Amino acid sequence: MKILELAPYVFVEGHKHGSRNTSGLAYMIRSICDMLAPGNDVRVLTESILTGEQRVSGWVLLRRNLWTILGHFRWRYLRLAFRIWRQDKGLPLIKHLLYCLSAGQAESYIRAWKPDAVQVHIISHYSFAYYLAAARCGAPLVVTLHGLISFSDVTEASPFEKQLERRFIRLCCEEGVSMIFISSGMKARVEQWLGHPCDNISVVPNCFRESVPAESAGKSHTGKRLVCVGSLSELKNQIQVIRILPALQERLGEELTLHIVGAGDRLDEMQELVARNGIQGVTFCGRLPQAGVYAELQEADLLVFPSREEGFGIPMVEAYRCGVPVVTFRDLDAAEDIYNACSTVFAADRSDGALTEAILSALQRNWDADAIREWSRHFSMESIAERYQRELSKAAHRPLDPARLLRIIESSNERV
Repeated sequence: MKILELAPYVFVEGHKHGSRNTSGLAYMIRSICDMLAPGNDVRVLTESILTGEQRVSGWVLLRRNLWTILGHFRWRYLRLAFRIWRQDKGLPLIKHLLYCLSAGQAESYIRAWKPDAVQVHIISHYSFAYYLAAARCGAPLVVTLHGLISFSDVTEASPFEKQLERRFIRLCCEEGVSMIFISSGMKARVEQWLGHPCDNISVVPNCFRESVPAESAGKSHTGKRLVCVGSLSELKNQIQVIRILPALQERLGEELTLHIVGAGDRLDEMQELVARNGIQGVTFCGRLPQAGVYAELQEADLLVFPSREEGFGIPMVEAYRCGVPVVTFRDLDAAEDIYNACSTVFAADRSDGALTEAILSALQRNWDADAIREWSRHFSMESIAERYQRELSKAAHRPLDPARLLRIIESSNERV
């Protein structure tokens, strides 16, 4: 198959621009490209990377620079940038222009190359022009959502962007456009909102990258260690784990430490909480390369994943791959997908007391690391690749109607 991936960003190690894309989404898009490369001709165009054409792990990162953007300039995408900006001025006009003008190159490439499937990631200001390009070309489209921004009060997004997502999802369901969600909970929430099942939504979970180090001979530390992995944000909620750590240390009866992997805008607040309360045993590891994340997980006795909202949660399956159990919350979208009694403990609710009890229960249990690693095979790149291949092969040749697609912009500040 010829597969064109259109995404806001993708992680590319060693690349001047691509190596800066270190979010979970950037790593996951990279994993999808790597998974699909064997047996397919995969080409990738992304708004965040200025580059010459190059081959990356079996797929092609397409050339994108000022000349390719200007050389494929289309007035329709300039007008689109202004239409979106008039609806949502939270972003500077220059950003809307950058997002939209790249679509001229995408449209030209689709017409010339004629891919068997065009996979576009997320629904937002970033990607809307890509959807219009695919619609104008009549391309077989697959919409892939790595989370929902419009079904939560926690997720930071403008009212326009949230309504844009909902109207776009409804349009895809009405027109039978193939959609891939990364968790069963996402699909359930959308179907509950729609009031009926949507047969063109498939669930394909996230995977762990295969660069997992060999099993360690044993922990290098004494006592017990908790690890949290994720950006330091209100959404990821690591601060709740810091808050309950003294109670955990008092009740456990042995040394207990907490390593927090990630960077973000709540670092100062977390450090201030630790200092103000004299909390011992907290280490802020900062943002680590993938190998560093796995090294931390291999030293962990438990991954605590306290996110308030999460489309899936890659660190959980990475922990499983390292034979490490997970404590998290049952209301996460991926709860049904990631749960196995051999690997996971759910807190009874989101209170500090319930999370404390869940962590203590998990720390006092004798886990079978081999059974956890066996469960992780459900999320291997090989397993998930087969599911993506199947869904992309089914991409319906029922493209979006460009006129209907454009109409959802003008109404996206209205309530759905």
